[in-house]
Amino acid sequence: MSTLSLNSKEIRVLLLDPIPSAAKAAFQDINFKIDECFEEQTEGSLLKMIGDYQIVCVSKERDEVYLTEDVLRSAHRLLAIGMFSRSTQQVDLATAQTMGVSA
Repeated sequence: MSTLSLNSKEIRVLLLDPIPSAAKAAFQDINFKIDECFEEQTEGSLLKMIGDYQIVCVSKERDEVYLTEDVLRSAHRLLAIGMFSRSTQQVDLATAQTMGVSA
């Protein structure tokens, strides 16, 4: 079994929505690189941007899946999805689970 070892400065976090300040501070405290992109994105733009990140965070309640199967499958480095909302319907959880991504 191989072991994944990453320097915390190599971990990139994409905030697609604002998250609680304590959560953001926790990422900063361990030197994760944080990028914010709060404008609503099309699936095409998500496909282009998500591949560079190990963690993606969402917090808005959405009526449809935002992180679709195609978007998640294009995220080759993705390790975890942070969901800061009551609903999980904006994420294709079945695909995330199949990929071994924590959500």
